[in-house]
Amino acid sequence: MFSGPAPNLDDHDSGQWEVLVIGDRIFQNSLMATVLSRELALPCHCLAKPESCPPREELWRLVLFDSNGSDSFSDVISSCRLFFEPPDPGCLVAIFNAARNLGDIPRKALPAGVKGIFFANEDFDLFLKGITRILKGDHWFSRELLNRWIQETRRPAAAEQKDFAALTPREKEILKMVATGASNDNISQALYISYHTVKTHLHHIYRKINVSDRLQASFWAARNL
Repeated sequence: MFSGPAPNLDDHDSGQWEVLVIGDRIFQNSLMATVLSRELALPCHCLAKPESCPPREELWRLVLFDSNGSDSFSDVISSCRLFFEPPDPGCLVAIFNAARNLGDIPRKALPAGVKGIFFANEDFDLFLKGITRILKGDHWFSRELLNRWIQETRRPAAAEQKDFAALTPREKEILKMVATGASNDNISQALYISYHTVKTHLHHIYRKINVSDRLQASFWAARNL
């Protein structure tokens, strides 16, 4: 596997990627792999549990794990780890067919290295959009999960307002765009600033509001902007 951050499909050769759809429902998941391969123009394969999933040299991998309605997120993560062990920078993981009553998803997903969660009966176009966003370096969680995360991670209002006051007008503007799902390229084009300048602003924003990534910044923005 490569080392360092996974390549963004916007900036890198898509031939570096493969997608694995993993789960017991071979017929349905094989169909999904076929459709995803066509839509994403990437090699997509279907594997059944508990097959091993050894790394392949010089390939980045997105693993789509079928939770098949499991009512325990911890069990889902344990099963996922038959195929990856975080933090593996060469392997991104998303979960689909998740049950909506998994109350501990928001708290456990990010530390477990999960980049996205899709509920059962998700609209396919939305599912495909989410997969594409993950491959481009983003996370993908529904508004429902974001709201649950916010409720679990609230800090005292005074601390939040102090962080808010420390942001410059430009930083607030960029943070609002991040919260709507805008990429660095989108922000660069909309504000007529360079890609490097956007990254510099984000670095300062993360430091000021005490977060470590784009998703946490979005959670913070949802509470304060």
